[in-house]
Amino acid sequence: GAGGNWAAEAQFGLWSPANLLVAMVLSKIPHLAVAATLAKQGAMLLLTLGAYLLFRHYGAGRWPSVAVASALPFAGFTLYFDASTWIAGLLAFAWTPWFWWAARRCLHGGGSLPVYVVGYLTVTNGNPYGVVAILFVLAGLAAEAVATRRWRGLARLVIVGACVGTAAAVAYLPMAATAASGWRGEAGLVGNTNELAPDLGMRAASSAPSMLPLLNMWTLHGTAAPATYTAWFLLPLVPWLAWGGLRRRGAEFAAVYVVGGLFALLVLGPSELWLFRWPVRLVQYVFLASGVLVAVLITQGLATQAGRLKAASSFGIVALGAWLAFAARPDLVGRHLTGTLVVLGLVGVVVAAARYRPASVSAAMITGTGIVLALQLAWVPSNHDVMIWRAPTRIATFEQYAVSHPGAVVQIAHADLIPVDQRTAAASELDATFVATDIS
Repeated sequence: GAGGNWAAEAQFGLWSPANLLVAMVLSKIPHLAVAATLAKQGAMLLLTLGAYLLFRHYGAGRWPSVAVASALPFAGFTLYFDASTWIAGLLAFAWTPWFWWAARRCLHGGGSLPVYVVGYLTVTNGNPYGVVAILFVLAGLAAEAVATRRWRGLARLVIVGACVGTAAAVAYLPMAATAASGWRGEAGLVGNTNELAPDLGMRAASSAPSMLPLLNMWTLHGTAAPATYTAWFLLPLVPWLAWGGLRRRGAEFAAVYVVGGLFALLVLGPSELWLFRWPVRLVQYVFLASGVLVAVLITQGLATQAGRLKAASSFGIVALGAWLAFAARPDLVGRHLTGTLVVLGLVGVVVAAARYRPASVSAAMITGTGIVLALQLAWVPSNHDVMIWRAPTRIATFEQYAVSHPGAVVQIAHADLIPVDQRTAAASELDATFVATDIS
């Protein structure tokens, strides 16, 4: 991609009609920041709607599905990494619940065409994790088909899955053919540099809003964003969920267990598996699988009996997350205390709603998501781990850049805002070529 071979850099999504259509529409918007924001918001909406349909297909109610699905775009890695910088990763995740939903409908007697269409869009988007998600979903649905004896549906899935696989050849053969001459060509089959690889402690604090995990990354310090955060309710509400209901429907959730389990293994696995690296980016896929169970169980109602024991369990889960967050960044004790009190208060509100007014549980969960999101945006308004890599915009920045990068430097700017003598002086002093292009 850096050398101009866009077909080899699969993540440009050249073979995706959806990507091309969006690019054509956004090209008519004169402000780049506005266009990028609209594209990312559209992808986050796509993710939410797909998750809603998936949860509903597993039997979750409308509002519980909304409550869980609306939290997915605001998970730490999704919001602060994919939505801020890596749009291909965001789209791969956004298409995953749609493929899962379409494939499960096909298994249960629905049409095959939606599976192929969504599968094609997922693959040709260009992010290889979309292909991994498709393979895991198909493996999970195959397990469900065997457990429920849906042989005809399994046959349809095998055929349509093979058809989707042909799209992978188109999207990824150029990358595979040129890998030896690319800068990732020296990657081995398996390696572990521990880069962006979360441990169990970080996962145990995934409902702590203030957790800034000490991930090993290119900034040479822990991430400045809540990369491993999922949702404030995901762990603290575990003691209150009526888990017995799943035992009676175990075979129906085989795909959920397979998909969630396989992605969890990758999250805790080596940091590099062939061209797949940085396992922290897969935390969101575990959240998606877990969200299916949570949405279904919330629909059945919270189990509020033995309240003291469950309250103590919830308190312990929140306290453990707070301690791990404090251990990672003890200098942020005020944030940790605030986040802990907010989550404890929200858990109390949800449990009280379940006991006295069950219809308002989902509204309380959605409100809590908004409150925690506001806190996190106040604490971490942007992700400086990935957003500091931007082109210089002022002559002073140009000088600083050119000092460390001697040679030809092209500056894109409003030419009229930079006096000609300053351009000439800067270029002469730094032995560089300075070109100001008018983009007005």
